[in-house]
Amino acid sequence: MHHLIASCVGSKTLEGPQIKNYSGTTKQKAREWIKDLKRNRDTEKAINLYRGGMWNAIQQAYQHTPKPKQLWIVSAGLGLINAQDQVPGYNATFKPNQPNSVANTNLQKTTWWDEITQQNITGGTSTINQLANQLNKNDLLIMTMGKHYYQAIRNDLQKIENKEPEIGLIGIKKQGDYTPKIPSHLQEHTIPYTNYRQLREKLGCSMIQVHPKTTIKTLKHYKKTGRLPENLREIGLQGGR
Repeated sequence: MHHLIASCVGSKTLEGPQIKNYSGTTKQKAREWIKDLKRNRDTEKAINLYRGGMWNAIQQAYQHTPKPKQLWIVSAGLGLINAQDQVPGYNATFKPNQPNSVANTNLQKTTWWDEITQQNITGGTSTINQLANQLNKNDLLIMTMGKHYYQAIRNDLQKIENKEPEIGLIGIKKQGDYTPKIPSHLQEHTIPYTNYRQLREKLGCSMIQVHPKTTIKTLKHYKKTGRLPENLREIGLQGGR
């Protein structure tokens, strides 16, 4: 099985609660938030909930993912969801200092993610480590998202113990250290970039599409060679290592 995990996007086809209307500690807000979402009967398949330029690029990346395949979404409001799950609309983001930011510090982000995944709104696979640790040798798990989302799922990634599947992490910057910080046992699985501007220019896309467009190039290489590239230069992308 080939699994693509991407971040959620801000533009949606359904309205829903806004995190700015919740107060209390991070854990308290997360519990009340999920409780309210579970009561919402106005739902849509996750793959149809999101829209816009970034989501279009993510769907293009999924089209390039070999079959059999599944698309998963790291959602700031819902946790880890499958693209086929029925889910409600919502307004929340891991980007800090926004009207509907769930958190402004890395600790708050990880606390929020740990709490909403524990609440498990869909009743299915609710964490990345749960998904990764059940995969086999011929399976692929590729993640594509920005730094604020990687910061939120850090504790989740730390619990990945399975060394069998092919794993790739796209959206990580590497200039000396990794930005954001990635658990040490997963650093060998990153396909990092060094210069975002150069990478964007090479891809010829908007800023928000850089990571999913990089994923498309990566998946084309995977289908041709049977393995993920060791770096972005291997697939002809400037701004990569």
